[in-house]
Amino acid sequence: TQAPVQWHHFATNTFDVGRDTLQAPGASIGIYSPERSIIDAFRLQHHEGPELARDALKTWLRRGGQPSTLLKLADAFPRTLTTIRTTLEILL
Repeated sequence: TQAPVQWHHFATNTFDVGRDTLQAPGASIGIYSPERSIIDAFRLQHHEGPELARDALKTWLRRGGQPSTLLKLADAFPRTLTTIRTTLEILL
């Protein structure tokens, strides 16, 4: 059987950016912050389409997300920074 999972290779120097660890009984689970998830949606637009990134950003903003927090984290991903900034300008 095939699972609906896609693997993506992340650069070593950005792997931990926006990543936290949750402690579960007998295990540690790595999880990315909402901001990092939005950045990744923008980074993977060529695979997933621009709608996913835009809709994730809109939902995050409606839930009280702060653009300054997102832009600060996006500094670690220069190729997406301009697209994220432009999309924020359009939405705000």
